[in-house]
Amino acid sequence: MPHPLKSRIAPEWAVAIVYVGGLFTFIGGQTRNYIAAIDRATGTATAFNPAPSSSVGELELAGNKLYVGGDFLTIGGQDRVRIAALDVAGGSVLPWYPGPVGGHVTDFELDGGRLYMSGVNGVNGTVRKYLAAVDTATAALSGFAPDITIGTDVEALSVEGGVVYAAGSFQQVGSNPGERRLNLAAFDAATGALLPWNPVASSNMQSILASGTQVFVGGAMTSLNGREHRELVAFDAITGQRLPFEPTYSSGIPTTLARYGSQLVVGGQFNIGVGLPFPHALTTYDATTLTWTGWSPDLNGVVTDAVVDGDVLYVCGGFTVVDGQSRQGVAAFDMTSGTLLPWNPGNCLLTRLIAVTATDVVLAGDFSQIAGVPRLRLGSVSRATGAVTSWNPGVGGTILDIEAADGRIVACGDFTNTALGARTRLAQWDAATGALTSWNAAANGRVRGLAVKGNRVFAAGAFNLVNNSATRIGFAVFDATTGAVSPWNPGFDGNGVGVYASDDWLYCAHEIGGFDALGRGFFTPIADPALVDATPASPTAGAMRLASVGPNPARHASAVALTLPADAAVEIDVLDVTGRRAGPAVRRAFPAGVHRVPLDVAGLPPGLYLVRARAGAWTATTRLAVVR
Repeated sequence: MPHPLKSRIAPEWAVAIVYVGGLFTFIGGQTRNYIAAIDRATGTATAFNPAPSSSVGELELAGNKLYVGGDFLTIGGQDRVRIAALDVAGGSVLPWYPGPVGGHVTDFELDGGRLYMSGVNGVNGTVRKYLAAVDTATAALSGFAPDITIGTDVEALSVEGGVVYAAGSFQQVGSNPGERRLNLAAFDAATGALLPWNPVASSNMQSILASGTQVFVGGAMTSLNGREHRELVAFDAITGQRLPFEPTYSSGIPTTLARYGSQLVVGGQFNIGVGLPFPHALTTYDATTLTWTGWSPDLNGVVTDAVVDGDVLYVCGGFTVVDGQSRQGVAAFDMTSGTLLPWNPGNCLLTRLIAVTATDVVLAGDFSQIAGVPRLRLGSVSRATGAVTSWNPGVGGTILDIEAADGRIVACGDFTNTALGARTRLAQWDAATGALTSWNAAANGRVRGLAVKGNRVFAAGAFNLVNNSATRIGFAVFDATTGAVSPWNPGFDGNGVGVYASDDWLYCAHEIGGFDALGRGFFTPIADPALVDATPASPTAGAMRLASVGPNPARHASAVALTLPADAAVEIDVLDVTGRRAGPAVRRAFPAGVHRVPLDVAGLPPGLYLVRARAGAWTATTRLAVVR
């Protein structure tokens, strides 16, 4: 992932200048898109203004040449896909160009006449597996090509003494079991050969620095060369308390989750258990008992996304073989039997995201073709036959999330155009016709995740302004038909990462802070805007209604959803099966509208209970199970 702000100080002949890149559009008192040169003495932007088409994540200086990496497709008015070299004096684009770079440039490092880069999956049509090197004079791709066979990314690199040290999210180099590397590895800088250096990091690593005889690393690990730490956990949806969920896999990285009935589908790359074959990319757990089901098909690469539709599970990722059969990046399973379906669209490699409409399977990723048919980053195949459809949206930038719901296909990311019209980081197509709709929501920074629920689109990302007029920091809600931004604003104080909309709650992942200054960590459940007491819904004609109790079963807390046609004094009790009061009692006056009333059941023993709500002569009951 590109850094929000990256800087390089110019060499000694120009120590007065600092070059910066990131997601900004204004800096040092001037309009500057994604890259700028700042006077160190005054803090003002200089005339340097190459204006790339999208974000800059990496900068590296060498003499009078500034190497630039990011998500742009043009810079200085010239075609340069994710990599370019600029003259530092005037900002002009130099002829040096290795060709289009696939994937994301996550880090640069100069050494020995080469520019090493991480995060990429190809250079000028030649495959590279997260690491590559090009000649700084000729831009020719070198033979440095480490074979990372299992993993999702290299986040950072450092070169020292003829060795390239890499940090990221990977588990295997080559096919030999002795070449297993957990998130850290070292390679010969000339040949790319794997070296014996083999520390074991328990989780994703984001930074690395080699200096002399020492290598400093940083990341999400909780152990290094020590005991394991599992990265799949379960939390109570209301209280945020961790549940006693202990998955049986011993190492690896889950990258996607889905739900099939009572089963939790887990995709990624991980070892199911000690002594079992490594690796696995797909499995399921019983969501009620939190135990492994034993189902785990054989895929030879990572699963990056999964979606369930009816009894069919669609998955995509970096695999080419599934259960001994050819499936290049996309596959489907019958979940009633767990067997691979014959549906096979063909070559869909570099697909990272998948969604399903009534007739088609929507694919998004870093590709330029689907099954040999030109499609830039977004396209679809038939659910019935797997054939590529005529839909050709052609998105001119990175896609980070897609949703298909209610006849719409919605995408977000870091793009500013499509083949069917200009759109700024958010776009919507009609699922039936493929036409780009008039919906034109926009954000001034990368949109990382979205959710579609009813007539609303929820977006999370690194933005602070939407629709060119409304301040929304990291999180916004749009009308799904018009694109108008909702006045509802939960008060986010940091970049959003992702969002999930359930029936009555929003679950929002974010980098810092929380909502309404509550500081509730990095994953925050907040009430859906339709169920917030501060803005009650219009009273519903007829009787009062006990709409639902959830979560159910509950471990520590649940909540009652009530609809009141008029102001009322409400009593809510938790009763055991004999009718005796067993849990917390609520005695409160509510205005007309829709309300969600929390229930603390942490002190109740496991069992079946009744929740009773009363207001005047009206009474309603429903069941609630408490588990431990």
